[in-house]
Amino acid sequence: MTKQSGNFEVVRASAGSGKTYRLVLRYLECALQYDNPRSFSRILALTFTNKAAAEMKARILRDLKGISEGGVDKKEELSKLLNISEETLIEKAKVLHMEMLHRYSDIAVMTIDSFVNRLVRSFARDLALEQDFRIELDSDKVIDEAVSQLLNKVGEDGNKAITDLLEGFSKSQIEEDKDARVRQPLNDLGKSVVNENMRDVVNSLAEIPLEKFKVLSLELREITRIPEKILREASKKALLEIDRLEMSDADFSGGTVPKNLRKFRNGKIVELNKTTRKHFLEPETMVRKTASNELKDKALELGGFLSPVYEAAINMLPETESGKRYTLALKLGKRMDLMGTLSELHKEIEKVQTDNNIRTLGAMHEMISRIVRNNPAPFIFERLGNRFSHIFIDEFQDTSITQWHNLVVLYDHALSTNNKTLVVGDGKQAIYRWRNGDYKQLMTLPKLLGDNLGMALEDASLTLEREIINDGLEDNWRSGKEIIEWNNALFEEIKNHLPQELKEVYDGLRQKPKTKFNGGVHLETIVEDNVSDRELKRSEIVVDRIKDYLNQGFKSSDITILVRTNREGAVLAQDLLKANIKPMTEESLHMGRHPGPLAVVALMRWLLRPDDHRQGSTILQCAVALREGAMKLMKDSGEEFDESLELINEAACLDKYVTILDKKSDEEGGKIRSYGSFKTQEMLNDIFPELRAVERSSEPLVGFVGHCCMSLGITKFYPTYAEGMIELAREISGSDESGLHGFLRLWDGKGKDRSVVTGASKDAVQIMTVHKAKGLAFTITIVILSAKDFSKFRGVIPVKLDEGSAMPISAAMLGNYDMRDTSVEDQRVAEVNRVILDQVNVAYVAFTRAIERLDIILELEKDDFNRDEVKTVGELIVKSLEVINDGKDVLEGGDLTPDKGAPLEMPEEVNNVIELDNLQTGESVKHLVSIPHDERSNVVHNGLNARELGTQVHSVLEKIICVDDWSKVKKKISTGLNIGKQDLKEIVSRVEGVLNLKEAKSFFKKGIHVEAERDFVNEDGKVVRPDRIVKDGDVWHVIDYKSTESGQDKHVRQVEDYVNMLKQIEESEVKGWILYTDPLKLVSIL
Repeated sequence: MTKQSGNFEVVRASAGSGKTYRLVLRYLECALQYDNPRSFSRILALTFTNKAAAEMKARILRDLKGISEGGVDKKEELSKLLNISEETLIEKAKVLHMEMLHRYSDIAVMTIDSFVNRLVRSFARDLALEQDFRIELDSDKVIDEAVSQLLNKVGEDGNKAITDLLEGFSKSQIEEDKDARVRQPLNDLGKSVVNENMRDVVNSLAEIPLEKFKVLSLELREITRIPEKILREASKKALLEIDRLEMSDADFSGGTVPKNLRKFRNGKIVELNKTTRKHFLEPETMVRKTASNELKDKALELGGFLSPVYEAAINMLPETESGKRYTLALKLGKRMDLMGTLSELHKEIEKVQTDNNIRTLGAMHEMISRIVRNNPAPFIFERLGNRFSHIFIDEFQDTSITQWHNLVVLYDHALSTNNKTLVVGDGKQAIYRWRNGDYKQLMTLPKLLGDNLGMALEDASLTLEREIINDGLEDNWRSGKEIIEWNNALFEEIKNHLPQELKEVYDGLRQKPKTKFNGGVHLETIVEDNVSDRELKRSEIVVDRIKDYLNQGFKSSDITILVRTNREGAVLAQDLLKANIKPMTEESLHMGRHPGPLAVVALMRWLLRPDDHRQGSTILQCAVALREGAMKLMKDSGEEFDESLELINEAACLDKYVTILDKKSDEEGGKIRSYGSFKTQEMLNDIFPELRAVERSSEPLVGFVGHCCMSLGITKFYPTYAEGMIELAREISGSDESGLHGFLRLWDGKGKDRSVVTGASKDAVQIMTVHKAKGLAFTITIVILSAKDFSKFRGVIPVKLDEGSAMPISAAMLGNYDMRDTSVEDQRVAEVNRVILDQVNVAYVAFTRAIERLDIILELEKDDFNRDEVKTVGELIVKSLEVINDGKDVLEGGDLTPDKGAPLEMPEEVNNVIELDNLQTGESVKHLVSIPHDERSNVVHNGLNARELGTQVHSVLEKIICVDDWSKVKKKISTGLNIGKQDLKEIVSRVEGVLNLKEAKSFFKKGIHVEAERDFVNEDGKVVRPDRIVKDGDVWHVIDYKSTESGQDKHVRQVEDYVNMLKQIEESEVKGWILYTDPLKLVSIL
């Protein structure tokens, strides 16, 4: 293998340039350089999503298979890189391919979070964690619990300081024209607390005793009180002098001076306009030119009293250092309650994690970081138990500083042993800042960002600097030539208008088209100052564009619409449905917006509070919508009409089921008031005769929800929503808060915001967010860029306060307007620049997804916006296009490229992703907790049926490597499984029966090679998982556990496939067995 100048390869790859090709090439190069085919397990490749990891594994295996069959892709390159003949390469590829299929679980292609999970479990003792801790994937769940605990302290004895802080926090919400209720703002604040970039300010505030926040508020008030007092007293003296001189407002030009002095008399100032300044500095100008000499003399005499006022005012305005200090202290004072609340919330979040023996992923990264900084890489490898010789990271621009610090020591170790490493990224595609990604890391490589790096990181930085090889990929293999050239011109011009510190991100962006077709770009603009008007026009344009493309010969499945937010996608999806265009979405259809789930939730609330007549009204409204939708679906699909269905007359129902009662107030002379009573049960009996909500409400939650969905017609006509509700019920059934109350708590918290997944089909238009689209490509891409102001940031950010600020704290949380025109203005500008880059990058990612057609819908609030101070990415694009077109108006839109070409004949898409048997696709429900492998069976209900008993026996046998393990495993399941005594007795009996079965004892004896539940891939590319593989001497045995003999023919075929596969891989004798546990029997297959 030819030695290059360095082994730390940094590839900056623009969209569509073939970065996955480069990653797979390097992986194969490293895997094929070793004589031992199992060395592929020494290669670690990290991505950001499970989907990307699965796709990379599939690509590696596919390319490896292609090379082993003599395919040309990568064969010539690999032969040169490895300095071997193509014949030798093919033979090595065959062996490696078979080995990777057999040891699929050893392919170390995973997400960064998965890898950190492994690290954490290896460091559990060092981190003082109990071995059965869990990683909480949904930090919002932890935050919500912490907020509840914090609010529970309000008003309690001994918690006055907390109560005062929260009262102050609530008042600050009102002052900002927000709701006085604090739970949601506290949840939002909690999300800020767990962000990586908040660590320094949170740690700084955590050192401040709770009671001291009040003291700090007083100190800040003192800073502002002094200049206010000076202004107040100077203004009063000037006003007294005016009285002494017997001057009236009419004596002053415009009455400016006395009017301002009366304003300043309260010690406050907003601004000094040009005229006021002149009058204060040049007293003769404060009176009219035609004024008498006597009046002019008085003005000059008054001038001596105005100078102190002017000086005091200037010292309170941001144009002076003292004014900046005053403004900052004033803003900080208003934020002290927020910062104190943040500090206490942070403590509660830590407490929730400790009390429940869980940790969020963010906490895990931080804990690992503390160990990594001050320990050498060999120590980390020793704990991990696996030495990776090669490490690759994809989408490096989205890596957080802490994530990179946790990994860089592993790079250091790999490089010190002369092994190849790689990072691939593109600063233009950095769109995950909300996930702590920092694009600057890619720009500054090999240097590391951060302070106080520590010994290990400083050493690693030196190694990276010594070994770095910078490379770039300039070709674009994805989009049509016209699309590429248009994007080149647009973003080169946009770069000219970016802040100076961002320009570097777009250096070298021009790409060379490698495709043979033209492609086309189409622009539409929407100019409306009202959001709802823009949304209406947006839907109209999208529908028209879709119909136009369908008329051109494209299919619905060729079209993908990219939006910024889930809400935009949800609105658009509903509008497409109204236009008889089927949408396919992974994220846009929220359950909380559909009448089906809303009806079930209202039904639950009514069951818990039968006198709450509002729920009956809600159920009726939902029923009307459900029935209308069902009838429309039947009509559109051409189904035979269900005679039992008819439209529900809501007005008639209200007349029938609502009774108005008059009731006199209990107070003396009280008025007679009318109250409505809703006959909910009677209505349900009439409209949904099969519904037995009251009778079945005591059943298990999943069964009850399923019954409701079936009876209300949701299952038949809206199956995706029914599935989503049932999944929510399953989720809550496994928790401590089962039942209707638990379901409603989950629904009110996050359940209502969950999305359902509509299935993919060839007649559906796809809708997804730009963030989900990253890494993908679409034949036709319609991009919607809504008007979003990037000239300011939302919420609060962490701010460092150096000694020069003269503030009593070293860090703070401040908003955009808190920081403007203060000593921390530079930090505000830096944050605004990040917001600008976020939005420009989102546009870049969206525009580079298109293969044949790119449609852009720009939304503007007005067309005569200030070209010198653009505030949205839409305005920036319009301005740039006007420059490109020599000032020509571009708002009319239309086709922007001359020759689009006809639609290409695209081959049918082949699914190359390996299918996992137990993988459930879809995102209607999040899996909240990542449970260690040996805990997956810990939650089991009582009264197991035959199939469930078999599953538990299977799970226990999986944990037993040899018979000596049984006593330990038996003890663990006896204390860990939440099942009845009789079920446990049966499980133990069956397992012991297997271990004592004479014919099967050899499979569990000591000293033999055992592989339990090991993944490998069959010829169809499907991951299969034999229950147990053992090697006894020179003979391999495949054993599959089955509960009963039912379906024996299928069992036999399955084991035969396993045996044939293993024979092909190991090239030695393989025997197959089926071990039935009820009744106990061992059957030889081959």
